[in-house]
Amino acid sequence: MRCAIYSRYSSDLQNERSIDDQVRNCRQYAHSTGWSVLEDHVYEDRAVSGASTVGRQGLQQLLQAANTRPKPFDYVLVDDTSRLSRDQMDQQNIIRELVYLGIHMYFVSQGIDSRHEQAIHVMLPVHGIADSLYRLELGKKTLRGMAGQVLKGFNPGGKTYGYAYTRLYDPNGEIDRKTGHVRFLGTRISINAEQAAVMAEIFKRFSAGWSLKELAKDLNQRGVRPPGHDTQRRILKVRPSWCPNALRFMLQNRKYIGDWTWNKTRSMSNPRTGKRRYEERPREEWVNAIYPDLRIVGDSDWEKVAERFQANKHKGKRTYGGVQNTYLLSGLLHCAVCGARYVLVGGGTNPDPLYGCSLNWNRGRTVCPNSARVRKSELESAVIGDLKKRLFRKSVLKEIVSCANEKLSSARSTHATEIAHLEGDIAECKRAIKNLMMAVESGEVFSRSIQDRLCEKETELRETETRLALLQRAVQAPKMVIADEFVESWLLRLNKVFERDQVGAKAALRTYLTSIELEPIQEDGRRLLRASSRPNLVAIFDACGASKGINSGGRI
Repeated sequence: MRCAIYSRYSSDLQNERSIDDQVRNCRQYAHSTGWSVLEDHVYEDRAVSGASTVGRQGLQQLLQAANTRPKPFDYVLVDDTSRLSRDQMDQQNIIRELVYLGIHMYFVSQGIDSRHEQAIHVMLPVHGIADSLYRLELGKKTLRGMAGQVLKGFNPGGKTYGYAYTRLYDPNGEIDRKTGHVRFLGTRISINAEQAAVMAEIFKRFSAGWSLKELAKDLNQRGVRPPGHDTQRRILKVRPSWCPNALRFMLQNRKYIGDWTWNKTRSMSNPRTGKRRYEERPREEWVNAIYPDLRIVGDSDWEKVAERFQANKHKGKRTYGGVQNTYLLSGLLHCAVCGARYVLVGGGTNPDPLYGCSLNWNRGRTVCPNSARVRKSELESAVIGDLKKRLFRKSVLKEIVSCANEKLSSARSTHATEIAHLEGDIAECKRAIKNLMMAVESGEVFSRSIQDRLCEKETELRETETRLALLQRAVQAPKMVIADEFVESWLLRLNKVFERDQVGAKAALRTYLTSIELEPIQEDGRRLLRASSRPNLVAIFDACGASKGINSGGRI
């Protein structure tokens, strides 16, 4: 059996060696059973929670590999069910998806094999419930521990701009039995004088009438180090900077007036996207913590800022804000200089507003120098006109047909490789069954484990033979070819969508184009924007039938 390995540990507080231990256990099991571990298919997620599948890059890579054909491995080895997921539904969905793809899972520590029906319907759900309950109990214990830290005057977690954080350890050098290091007491909070001066200035200027955008641009132009500097440096193409939205939240943070009351909100995660939303807890659950010595902003400035936010609530949003998502190109446009989105800027009541780089608009030229703007109507007309002109060239039509047929041919050729692999698996299963039957018939060896192993091999043989029969029928079917006329008729239908259906045109653009990059250029002394895009070939081939099964034959 060819095996992949998946491992995970959940937080920076855990030991990274946990990954190595999990992988070692899986390797040892594979070695003991004569299975082989594929080094290119060892996946891991470090410091990622098992409460959701969102943000787990290693798991997504594993599932993506499992969906390729021919299948790259037969089993996925995981040390423990909790390493796959602590959410019962996610756990079941992952296992069922892999089983559907002809790939099984083996959980080494618990000895659970997804090939057995009893494992899927009884053992895995039971362990899934246990893992979910553990996560819930752990959450409650963590919450109690954090509340205790607040009551002692320590920081429960997270960092706020304007403050310094110092880790305190037992002055007597008492050793923590769990970690083997000096016992950690908590994190003391104090004012960071340099950052506090910046925050006091921000409050004063906003209360005096400065806009959030003006504040962000001024801070960026002066080179003031922003909060989250190191995190921004890792994920952005441009230098770390201040942004209006961050300033809005900072100006409403009561910590700056010494109110560090904790546990005021709870977060709820969307099970599909992992996106969090926050709702207020009942007041009796709040942990009150008022620290006058940590006040940075005076009552006068705080009240002026609060009054201004309250007044802005009644002004309403920009006119185009409610219909922004119906605009043809919104969400597709990106700045070629910094990679940020091109968004509608200024002129809320203008029926034909301007598009501009969001970073340049919100954070200033020091963050992105691209200040080029373009009218919505002008950009839509140019993009759609050029797209229609290019799509209906004979050379483009021929290229789409050629590439789509090449994809079909390639998919057909991979079946032959997988058939050879399945035939080898069948021969191996038959040999194993023969050896097990000989052991049983001899009467020398018989046990429950031998019986289970025999049933397992017979099930594996049936599943493999079924898969082989399906692939052989697909290969024997007449070869399918995509005709020029079919692609041409699809292009004509697409053209009608662009001419008559605004919503359909927007959906088509998002399907068949990856994105549109806008680059400022100089031409004949004029400042222009050059738009460039790459087609989503997979989506185009799918639309032209290149993803259809190879069981009908003929031309389409």
